[in-house]
Amino acid sequence: AFPQKSEDFEGIIHYKIDYQTPDGQIIQDKSLKYFGDSVAIYIKKGNYKQVYPTSAMLNNIVYLYKKNDYFYILNNYDTILVDDYSTPANPILDYGTIDTSATVLGVHCRGYFVKTTNAINILFYAPSLYKNPEYFTNHIEFGYNHYTEDTRSIYLKLISYDGKMVTSFTAYKIEKKKIPDSVFRIPKMKKRRI
Repeated sequence: AFPQKSEDFEGIIHYKIDYQTPDGQIIQDKSLKYFGDSVAIYIKKGNYKQVYPTSAMLNNIVYLYKKNDYFYILNNYDTILVDDYSTPANPILDYGTIDTSATVLGVHCRGYFVKTTNAINILFYAPSLYKNPEYFTNHIEFGYNHYTEDTRSIYLKLISYDGKMVTSFTAYKIEKKKIPDSVFRIPKMKKRRI
């Protein structure tokens, strides 16, 4: 059983993004760095916004839990791509806690994995950063519904291996603060379902 948490995390978590080959070589080629070198994730209730300041392609992505949609806002593109997260693009094969841990920003994080048809993801979560799983019941993509139900936490490190590359997201700054609803407003642009 989980201890009662008094407060759902609200704030911004900043992550650095690293790319490596499966044998550990650092990838420098910017064309392979889809997400750029960093991301700031704004979190409020079941909504989150990922801002990619150094990505050539991605500007930001917004997830709205009441719609269960992911909105991709791309650089130099006049249409917002919308994805329904109730059906995974890459079906979940397995998931669960694993016997591994990491320390990120002085916080002890436990391990969790999600295996899909195209990647293995290991998330290191901080039990002290509570996230209400009810917001993500229908967030089937990436197995996030299972992850939040099982951990009730926010991850501070994510390692994703797709068979060709290892992409790591590691938190370097946590800002616990109130986030205005306007942060999650979707721009008035054309939209296309993907």
